Amino acid sequence: MTTSNFDEYAQTQIDELKLLDSENHTSVIFKLDSTSFNKEAKEHIIIGRIFPNSDIFNEGAFQIQIKVPLYYPLNTPTVKFITPIYHPSVNKDGERINK
Repeated sequence: MTTSNFDEYAQTQIDELKLLDSENHTSVIFKLDSTSFNKEAKEHIIIGRIFPNSDIFNEGAFQIQIKVPLYYPLNTPTVKFITPIYHPSVNKDGERINK
């Protein structure tokens, strides 16, 4: 995937995330805080906030960082919680624990 195709694909993904904001039936709302799209970068960083609609977390908002590698979707993105969260699948650094 060329860089320009990647940028177009990544922008499409961001647009789809923004659409989630207008849908009230979703279990999670995502608000985009910032992106760093640079054609020279080896990865793109998306920072946003998730607002879960669940009994445990419904009063919370959690800022997350999504790193999208240049060769996405061949290489998977990584997600990290910036806001501290207590969850059995998330370590103290906000990263997912692989089991």
